[in-house]
Amino acid sequence: MVKTKGFKPQELGRDDQLKTTLERRAKYKTDLLEEARIEALRYAPVSDLKAFSDDIVAYTTKHILNVNEAFRGLNISSAKMLDLLEIDLSYLANIQIQYEQNSAEVFWNDKGMPYTKVVESDYTFYTKNEDENRKLQLINNFITALDGLESLVAIQKVRFMQISSGLLYVDMATGKLKINKQMFTAL
Repeated sequence: MVKTKGFKPQELGRDDQLKTTLERRAKYKTDLLEEARIEALRYAPVSDLKAFSDDIVAYTTKHILNVNEAFRGLNISSAKMLDLLEIDLSYLANIQIQYEQNSAEVFWNDKGMPYTKVVESDYTFYTKNEDENRKLQLINNFITALDGLESLVAIQKVRFMQISSGLLYVDMATGKLKINKQMFTAL
């Protein structure tokens, strides 16, 4: 009985722009949380940042109620209580909306401090089958051959974008030929 090799995905490439976007989005989310914390401190203490991040406005409102004991026995809504205290949490509510719409995931360390991380698999692309592996190997061999030839003669890599019908492109940051993932999957 002959054993067949199992399919092993190969890396097509990494999208550095996507990585930068994901990193910025993640940093923006923690910045929003810090901005919300600073705004909430105007009205009430923020002792549990994780609970605060779950519902920013509700956490702040609850702590405002705790600080203002005179309103506890009264049967009025929290919105009316905030109105009587002349506290406007609309800015905090807007921050909460932006925070919740941000798709970055927030993690918490042992000290209860937030941090984010961008997972490599979010911006790295892989082949999906053996046929794509074969095509990737052919293209990589071509790029390697061009790099070797470039050490002998001057090559204008930009022209290979046209010759390959957009399958290859020149990464202007590094000056290297790379595979256009959208065109590769269309092959």
